[in-house]
Amino acid sequence: MADYLSREASPFSTEQWAAIDQAAVNAAKSVLVGRKFIPLFGPVGPGTFVVPKDKLVEGEGDIIGSSGKTFIPLNTIYRDFVYPWRDIQYYEENNLPLDLTRASYAATLLAAEEDKLLFYGDDTRGIEGILNAAGRLQYSISDWQEGSAYDDVVNALALLRSKYMFGPYVLVVSPALNTALNKVYKDTPYLDSERIEKLGVKIYTSPVLKDNDGFIVSTGSQNMDLVVGQDMITSFLETTDMNHYFRVFEILGLRVKNSESIVALTYKKEV
Repeated sequence: MADYLSREASPFSTEQWAAIDQAAVNAAKSVLVGRKFIPLFGPVGPGTFVVPKDKLVEGEGDIIGSSGKTFIPLNTIYRDFVYPWRDIQYYEENNLPLDLTRASYAATLLAAEEDKLLFYGDDTRGIEGILNAAGRLQYSISDWQEGSAYDDVVNALALLRSKYMFGPYVLVVSPALNTALNKVYKDTPYLDSERIEKLGVKIYTSPVLKDNDGFIVSTGSQNMDLVVGQDMITSFLETTDMNHYFRVFEILGLRVKNSESIVALTYKKEV
């Protein structure tokens, strides 16, 4: 197998590479939300371009089968960073550990890019995400600053249950909506978020969600999974003008198997 990471050509030792890997993983974990509730499938290998998805149908004799397959692309996303040669020389001459800030920051940005792709997809490239999945359910929410987030979630869960989606449930909201969740529900001593969690709904906040964007998902690999070709890792690119260039990257794709497991929360401000 070709050494596509090219680490042996880099100026770093095995121990330094291990530190880079750990720093990147730690930084990514602090940002990633999608992986907290979407089951993983794979790794299937960095050379995999697509994975199949069945179109399930109920045939004769009530037997579940497939009417064909679609193919989900696995997408490469990455962030590059550079170490000037003098920085590396400084650490070596002074017997200091490598400053891992550049790798950590690149991994942080990559983690945000991953969640953007999982949540929003990319219509221009035909990439399906949770909020642009064909056939997803939608529910129009009230102004949570003034109204009741709890009541809206109850109604959205009823919509999911009408499609035989019985959980576990996850609510993912933007920072703005999360702020609105932390107010007292009507005349009770409980916050909206506390009452929602009592419904068996796990709440996450993602910084990549915009304004009043949010969604509820009935989780499980039968509904969706995240197919990993290559999990997040760092490779050496090249040395140019005595500067050393690196790339932290991953190869993955969201496979939505049942779009009726998703309720996209929509909000229209009254004029």
